[in-house]
Amino acid sequence: FIEEYFTKLSKLVFKDDIISDVVSTFKNDLISNNNRISLLYYIEDFDAQSPINLNDQIVIRPICDSDLNTFAVFYQFAFMETYYLRSNGWICEISLMGDKDSYEYYNNTNEIINQIMGALFFIKPGNSKFRLLRKRVDNTFLSWGVMASANVVNSGIGDKIFLSEEDIILFKYFYESVQRIYDKPEYKQLRLALRRIKYAVNRSHNTDKILDFVIALESLI
Repeated sequence: FIEEYFTKLSKLVFKDDIISDVVSTFKNDLISNNNRISLLYYIEDFDAQSPINLNDQIVIRPICDSDLNTFAVFYQFAFMETYYLRSNGWICEISLMGDKDSYEYYNNTNEIINQIMGALFFIKPGNSKFRLLRKRVDNTFLSWGVMASANVVNSGIGDKIFLSEEDIILFKYFYESVQRIYDKPEYKQLRLALRRIKYAVNRSHNTDKILDFVIALESLI
């Protein structure tokens, strides 16, 4: 509480309006049943004619100076290869609300990025690489820590993907379609195919890729 107050004010003085604002934020947080979780993915080998709002929770946009200043050098550890973000990269921002009393929403966020990459796979040949830069719960008064990942997740097979304005419209349509497959029981028979396609594009050996694609195809017959 005190830290938040002085962060807002940036000086060692007391102001009633700032105190009231922080108290109100603290009270609203206490009575709320939800937490907001935010995810930030760096996307390589991707470009689009304009930023993409998949819905009110997901935005795909060009990387900005703030991103580069925050994550300029990524994975600078002795046991990992030092990785640098590029100024021509893109960012996928995801913002979700979840129940404070459950970790389920926090642990299941991978499903959302899998759905995004699944839609991308179906509308355009090629491969864009996703890296998790930051995953955190945006709660001012409760520290959950920050998570990142060195793993690269592929959206497909091939070269860099570029989306025109027409492709972006199609991307949004396919994303909604993939969402329905995961959300509605009547489409559950399609989930295995999507899962196996995801496995296939992230395999290192071609024989494993072929096997996963065959299983995906068989599940649709």
